[in-house]
Amino acid sequence: AKPRVNAINFLNNMIGGLELGVNGQGSWVKAFAKKVADKVYKILIVNYDTNGKHEEFVPLTLNNLPSGNFTLKRTFFLGNVTTDNIATTSATWSDNLYFAPNSASIIELDFK
Repeated sequence: AKPRVNAINFLNNMIGGLELGVNGQGSWVKAFAKKVADKVYKILIVNYDTNGKHEEFVPLTLNNLPSGNFTLKRTFFLGNVTTDNIATTSATWSDNLYFAPNSASIIELDFK
């Protein structure tokens, strides 16, 4: 498939749902988030640099979370999928996620 087709297929994973607010985007890092189902959230994060030089550790802080543990699935554009089970009793959770230059990931949180 052509690169454009791969990009469209990747972005199609963000169709539907209720758009949520995102704060703290930087010069190269952009993001948007959606609530796609009851207790399922997705965040698309992109680190785009036309020069391909800027890698980033992106601080991700999630506020007002539903109570209980959740599964965090990270789908890399043209790459792997990682899954972690997160145990928390707090309404806030944070982590730093690495993004190579010109990379993108969809972060999915499932509180089921």
